[in-house]
Amino acid sequence: MKKNFVLVLLMFSGLFAFGQQNAQWSQNMFNKLQINPAYAGTNGAICATVLARNQWTSFEGHPKQLVVNADMPIQAIHGGIGLVLLSDQLGPEKTTGLKAAYSFILNAGPGKLSVGVDGGVLMKRLGDGTWAPPTANPDDAIVSSLSAMVPDINAGVYYSQNELYFGVSASQLLANQVYKAAGNSQFDLKRHFYITGGYNYDLNPSIELKPSIYAKSDGTTMQFDFNLNVMYNNQFWAGVTYRPGDAILAMLGMNITSDLRFGYAYDMNITDLSNFNAGTHEIMLGYCKLPQKKKTMKYKNVRYL
Repeated sequence: MKKNFVLVLLMFSGLFAFGQQNAQWSQNMFNKLQINPAYAGTNGAICATVLARNQWTSFEGHPKQLVVNADMPIQAIHGGIGLVLLSDQLGPEKTTGLKAAYSFILNAGPGKLSVGVDGGVLMKRLGDGTWAPPTANPDDAIVSSLSAMVPDINAGVYYSQNELYFGVSASQLLANQVYKAAGNSQFDLKRHFYITGGYNYDLNPSIELKPSIYAKSDGTTMQFDFNLNVMYNNQFWAGVTYRPGDAILAMLGMNITSDLRFGYAYDMNITDLSNFNAGTHEIMLGYCKLPQKKKTMKYKNVRYL
């Protein structure tokens, strides 16, 4: 039987309140652009990635997230550009975001170092005019429908080479107040800080190990993802992630073609939430295409043999 998500949300708010202001993802290694604009164009290809997530599926009103990332390098501006579209729904609350990114890329030893910034808008809506917060006294319930749109700015630094990558970034730098209404209906954006890193190690010609780390903080609390993916024959991968105090994640994926890849992740809670939900499902579809190089036309002139 479906559980009342709002009531359970209140019961366990101390456990996961931090993780839900910004959407949480399991396949973070394929979602770098959303949290770090400096990633734009560093892959050297024209890329697009879609991730869709159903979190805590047994709850009524459970979180549902969708993100679309696209980026490409542009030599004329010495960097890359990117675009991110995000949708995040949690019960009666829905957030939609759109932002455009620019990164400046320069050579740094054997790799590339980039500095990036993005800007856009966040649109948040609470309720539809028929929803009321749960309260002990029904007379105190306020049926509300609030909506607002605010600007958003994010920045980051990213370093990459063939074997490793490392990034530091910050989001929601403006820390805007999205809305404030009568009673206690108020939502303020909090600055979030991210650290990402990964390394590729060839165990043998067929097997590649890809450990990575993902950390996020709001300046008060911190959450980590420790991941290990194993790639076989540069086509199939399987992995596991440990998120201390929250969940263990399993991942599977494959490169369908040289340009197209697909991934799936399943989160199993290791907290008391496991007694109330059947897990979290996330799928990823990615496409990358190297830009076509212009062909150099050669001509012979009999006057200059």
